[in-house]
Amino acid sequence: MITPLLIPQDKRIYHYCTDCYLIFVDTVYHLDKEKEKQILTNRNQSIERQEYVNYISQVIKLTLPHITEEEIGLDYGCGPTPTLTYLLKKENITCFNNDYNFGFTHPYKQYDFIFAIECLEKFKEPNVEFDFLLDHLKIGGILGLMTNTYPEKESFRHWHKRQDPTHVSFYHQRTLDYFMSSKGLELVDSDSDKVYVFRKKVGEPHLEKKNLKMENLGS
Repeated sequence: MITPLLIPQDKRIYHYCTDCYLIFVDTVYHLDKEKEKQILTNRNQSIERQEYVNYISQVIKLTLPHITEEEIGLDYGCGPTPTLTYLLKKENITCFNNDYNFGFTHPYKQYDFIFAIECLEKFKEPNVEFDFLLDHLKIGGILGLMTNTYPEKESFRHWHKRQDPTHVSFYHQRTLDYFMSSKGLELVDSDSDKVYVFRKKVGEPHLEKKNLKMENLGS
């Protein structure tokens, strides 16, 4: 069941799912593409910024043991200046970039592994976005996610992550558990904080769709 979540000091209106604990911003307050693109461009998240490199290296460290040099991956929502693929190249790992906002497209229908780093919060339709991710991930493939989960509903009112105007979806640990069970994923590694490494399980009917369209993935 979806219920309203009002935060007096916040101009945006939120909704709360009592089943999976997903909190999401009302669509009226979603930024248009150009405004979101402008904000993301100004953040200067690139290879030149060591703090950012150290940050995303956390997900690389946990994911590397589960992928090989022969496999091909995708950085989903790579941003204006892709950094992950550069870091993976140093490990002899091939990874393509994708970001709808910045014109990066990907050449294959499916990949051995997919990274989604700090983009889940921007998902305007999380359920649809997760399906897109998994449609493009091979059976047995690895999904490396990086997102901060909010601790509890009441503390969300004071949580700094909700103050980012590009963030419209917020996840509780229960939310990720829901997606894991409903999308045919198994957890293979985690730092119990913000990095999660999943494997797409074999034999899940939902994940064996055929005739996949060559469409760009959104960020």
